[in-house]
Amino acid sequence: MPSAASQQGFQLIATLDLPAEQTPSATTRSGLIFPTLLFWAAIASALVCAARLSRTGEGMVVGLDWQVMIKLAVSGIAALLGIWGFLTTPQVRQLLLSIPACAIAAILILAFPAALSGFSDSALPATLINLTYLVFVATCLVYLRATGFFSAVFIGGLIGCTLAWTLYLFVPEYGVFTENLGNVTVNRLGGLSHPNSVGRTATICLVALLAFYRGGRISTAVALSIGAALALTVIFTLSRTAMLACVVAVVVLYSDRLRSRLGVQLLAAGAIVMLLLAFALVATGNDAQLLERVAGTVAKSGDSSELTSGTGRVDIWSEAIRVIGERPITGYGFGAAQELLLDYSQATHNMYLHAAMVAGVFAGALMGFLGLWLLYVAARGQYRAISAIALFLFISGLLEDTVLETFPGPATMMFFVCCLHPIRLPGRHSHHDRGTAILDSHELS
Repeated sequence: MPSAASQQGFQLIATLDLPAEQTPSATTRSGLIFPTLLFWAAIASALVCAARLSRTGEGMVVGLDWQVMIKLAVSGIAALLGIWGFLTTPQVRQLLLSIPACAIAAILILAFPAALSGFSDSALPATLINLTYLVFVATCLVYLRATGFFSAVFIGGLIGCTLAWTLYLFVPEYGVFTENLGNVTVNRLGGLSHPNSVGRTATICLVALLAFYRGGRISTAVALSIGAALALTVIFTLSRTAMLACVVAVVVLYSDRLRSRLGVQLLAAGAIVMLLLAFALVATGNDAQLLERVAGTVAKSGDSSELTSGTGRVDIWSEAIRVIGERPITGYGFGAAQELLLDYSQATHNMYLHAAMVAGVFAGALMGFLGLWLLYVAARGQYRAISAIALFLFISGLLEDTVLETFPGPATMMFFVCCLHPIRLPGRHSHHDRGTAILDSHELS
């Protein structure tokens, strides 16, 4: 008879949706260890890697402090697990030979010359860490499948959002991110990291939550309570990019409902109402005044001119392009923007420019290809949760660095999932689901 601990372990593996041919039998307790370690490593990565606890007003500087030591420890564990999966599992190696995986690997390989130049001390470790996380995510997709990996990222991200709120409410010195916009100071929900990062994590958790709810994995009461908290998290970060991308992702997730007769009727009614309102505004001559007022409300500083420049993003992109033009072939490596764009928010605010600054214009072109791949995954719509995340990352990547972080957090890991998950692996499945992707067609639908 198996022990109580063994039974609990088997229940955990059942929740991870291991493929039938890889699920250990009741007498092979050792077979539970590796997928369980993957699960907990994914939780720790989602919680720790995107976190950066700092006081209000401190700049973004990566140094070897206690936070970085914890991130290195978690990344090291993920690297060991990923390498073990690569060496022992043919499916992992096949997945990493796919075109999107090779494109990601090529970007990181192109970053090595700049990393070795010594421009930034964090460049070489960040390059290696991102490479190992690509292998780690591929291993997780094979052993945990997308449902198990989504669960791990959701748990880690939810803990992170909870800690962010705790710091925001009770330790504002760390939890409140103060942003100076001209003559206005805006207080944003920060906590464990930059508000934009918190907003991205909350959006990913919200999409995962709704996917689990649609799959009947959680109750309505739990979905409503946690979903409302995550939505408030996105709002309080004041990240308009995260808000917009979050709305689009939820619409994609429920796109099948919108295609129903009721959904079409609601969309048509909404369109008619919007047209009538627009006609009324134009007819009364109050359209310009109202648009100015709405733009001022949406702008964080209350100044509508903030929107036309994307909160200074036009200036940031111009400066980033100028800096990239000085070293177009090799780039500068990870962490360079924190020094080169010191007066421009210390980031490129665009994932394509981010890749070009890290590894040169060829890497930027490869990232452009991966952006098209995200659109393909979103348009394909075979797995709605993956499609929703893919479109969210694409929109967010237009206005934020989003992916290929120094330590890959939820956004980067889900970027790897969107690139790897739709790949079909011949011979991977049993006869009844042959021809389907890693994820069964009913999962996260």
